[in-house]
Amino acid sequence: MSVVDRNNIDFNAANLPDTLPMGADIPYQQFMDAVDFSSLQSFSQGLRDRLNISDVILEREALPIFVRNGYLVGIEGIKEDQRKMFAPMLDSAVASMQRNKHAADDWNSIFECDFSVKGNDGSMIRVHGYKHEGGDAMSMRIQSKSFLKYEQLGFHPEVLDLFNRRQGLIIFGGPVRSGKTNSMHAIIEHRNENGPREHNIVVADPPEFLHKQKYAKITTRELGINAASYKTAIKGALRIKHHLLVIGEMRGDRATARAILQACDLGSLCVTTAHTNNTAQTIRRFTNIFTGSDSNTMAETFQQAVIAIFFLVLVPTVDGREVMAHEVFVKTNANEGLLKDPRQIAGGIDVNNDTISHSLDKHLAYLCYERRLITEETMRAYAHDKVYLQSLVDRRDYHIEGLPEVGR
Repeated sequence: MSVVDRNNIDFNAANLPDTLPMGADIPYQQFMDAVDFSSLQSFSQGLRDRLNISDVILEREALPIFVRNGYLVGIEGIKEDQRKMFAPMLDSAVASMQRNKHAADDWNSIFECDFSVKGNDGSMIRVHGYKHEGGDAMSMRIQSKSFLKYEQLGFHPEVLDLFNRRQGLIIFGGPVRSGKTNSMHAIIEHRNENGPREHNIVVADPPEFLHKQKYAKITTRELGINAASYKTAIKGALRIKHHLLVIGEMRGDRATARAILQACDLGSLCVTTAHTNNTAQTIRRFTNIFTGSDSNTMAETFQQAVIAIFFLVLVPTVDGREVMAHEVFVKTNANEGLLKDPRQIAGGIDVNNDTISHSLDKHLAYLCYERRLITEETMRAYAHDKVYLQSLVDRRDYHIEGLPEVGR
């Protein structure tokens, strides 16, 4: 199990400065010594590397707000009229947005947009732009310059074998800031570093990570910059020799879902993420999106395509950091009926005979009683089915064989 810093799942907490108490504002002079206002990229890099800040919210008529170790913090001792020194950073973000046609069109039509800015060190700054009563605003997530190592994810070693399949669908589900994208790219980078030689295509809106070519050739396409839509980019990928087709996010629009399933049906191994609260919701995200005459056909196509569904969530540890708890569903002949009736999926996963699958509730109990990483209160707070969890605890049925000893 990966125990990680609250700031960002792909940071190694031991290597980051942590001189301030949790939730404390940053002293003005310490802030000024850490940041460089020469460019948005330099500014963001200083926030991340010197102050352990993962997010910054810039608004036109207000002082910025930062996210540090999972807490909203400000700058201690700064004066209200000093907000003007942050205006060039906001202007730079707006200028970057205007260079992205997809983002600029959204900005002008629906008053918010998503795009990314490449940092000086090759990392990505993910930006959500929006308008409010005070004018323009940008919320920026500053990604790590390095990938989370696959070994830090805490998955069973056989999970890697799933990505050797020739075709099908693998989904990483979870709430916002749960490690979905980090985990997906950690596996892509593991293959990039260790082989086999292959061509992988990443389509994202916006990209959160860029992979340098090692064993694999990895092509990244960004909506609005060099791809018009997920649908057209997926269709184009089918004309290019590739192994993995990575779709940054399945947002619930019918065209993207249909394109993903058609790609799987035509021989692609597709990997994507979905903002969901449990595995059952991840399944319904695909199956309920289709209506009318083709709803049953597309539901069957989804059920045939699925290889595995991961559900991830970050939970607080006893020492104030976070650990990634996960649910892993690997489709087998014995459990494929759960894709048709996902209401029984929590307990149904644990009766599967494969060595990889386990429910979130079982993994939470494992983290609590075997690893001693989380409290009983945390275990119960994050459980999907508290009655089922209690039954696992009563039977002491929470051992999961083969998980790596990662973490504290």
